[in-house]
Amino acid sequence: MLDQPHVTHFQHDDAVVLSPIGEFDLSCVDILRDAALSAFRTTNLIVVDLSRTTFLDSTALGVIVAVAKRAQEKQGWLRLVAPRANVHKIILLMGLDGVLGMYDTVDQALAHKASESVGDEQSTV
Repeated sequence: MLDQPHVTHFQHDDAVVLSPIGEFDLSCVDILRDAALSAFRTTNLIVVDLSRTTFLDSTALGVIVAVAKRAQEKQGWLRLVAPRANVHKIILLMGLDGVLGMYDTVDQALAHKASESVGDEQSTV
């Protein structure tokens, strides 16, 4: 039996790193939304580590985009880390690669200067 989708998180300096684990679709998108809302209680700097996310549907990506917009409205940011090939493909197909900053590691995402625009962000993903 497969584990249920869940999100782990930890505080790293001024940012919160969220790690969605498993498949996220319409049936469990609230888990992702609740984790992001919880993160906003302490910061507007969010890293989403997708290295253990095996699937995201458009609804789950919509939550990530909404979180990114909310962070930006609060003078913060959202950065994606290490999406698996199939998740990366969905991000590309939806045209979000130019909107959401993507990085290879959490450390790279955290080290990136907040003052640089999304278009300036580099990734080898």
